[in-house]
Amino acid sequence: MADDAETPLWRTSETWPYSDADLKRIARSLNRSTLSEESVNVLTDAAMAFCLAAIADRNHGTKQRRRQFERIAVLAGRLAKRLRQLNAMSAQQLRTVGPNDLELLAISAEGAISVLRRRIDDPEQMRFEFVGELYDVFVAEMDELPTRNRPGKGKKRKIRVGRTQFERFVDAALKPINPAAAKGIDRVIKAILKRRSAGS
Repeated sequence: MADDAETPLWRTSETWPYSDADLKRIARSLNRSTLSEESVNVLTDAAMAFCLAAIADRNHGTKQRRRQFERIAVLAGRLAKRLRQLNAMSAQQLRTVGPNDLELLAISAEGAISVLRRRIDDPEQMRFEFVGELYDVFVAEMDELPTRNRPGKGKKRKIRVGRTQFERFVDAALKPINPAAAKGIDRVIKAILKRRSAGS
């Protein structure tokens, strides 16, 4: 078995970019011991697309990045097909890469393409897309709509009181994959909740 240094990042876990510990923390933010399989799939697909879009060459525009991911998806799919045509002895010589790995890479690239088709060339919009996906997972798991705590009133100014369960859920889902993107996330959450409550 190859050591961690030789193992591509995208095949270190079936739930990449989350570890099992990450998923447990995310579930705990919803007072759950585990998430449903469907929620895990939606969550990890959204996170993969978010990560792949974020790490793309920032000197390139959205259109060029989309083309890069399209090439990756096509090539990975073709290579996976070729690997499945190899006999067992030949396949064993490729110890660190198998057809399933390449199919996962193709799926990840297609997820990034889907995000890029819906967004402008703006890192902020990526966060809106991701939090929107988290909104859907939250509703599926909790069977209720997320809300925001209203500020309490102090003598001189309004003060925030705690964080809502949805805000804690977003924190738990975002910080493991991009801690820097968690800065100012409350503004994004507020905008998503306002947008969804308006039915858009």
